[in-house]
Amino acid sequence: MRATPQASTLPDITKILVIEDDRATQDLFRQVLGEEGYEMLFADSLDDATAGAAPDLVITDLVGIDRYDSGAARASVGRVGERYPATPIIVCTAYEQARREFDRLGAQAMLPKPFTIEALIETVARLAPR
Repeated sequence: MRATPQASTLPDITKILVIEDDRATQDLFRQVLGEEGYEMLFADSLDDATAGAAPDLVITDLVGIDRYDSGAARASVGRVGERYPATPIIVCTAYEQARREFDRLGAQAMLPKPFTIEALIETVARLAPR
């Protein structure tokens, strides 16, 4: 008969939702953060995210914005925040302007593309509850 582990001995799994429409970037997140022990959920857009998902952290690109616009960027992050209130948000984007306006986007962290694996792990570890 197999012993049932005590709840305190089970690893804490943090569920991360990644909103990213680039498959290569999704694969990188899947590999790196999966190896770190995070449970990963993926969506190409906020509309594609599973309605019942309850992530502990959201990493989002500014999906659907073809040309940077401050208002559109804030609205994009705002919609994520409305869907997942009290959930930390990391904006992961190549838009240089977003870096300069980060404090107005409504996210808790910025991960500029391209990023290092170390920066990804460090940023997620800082915000993901464990």
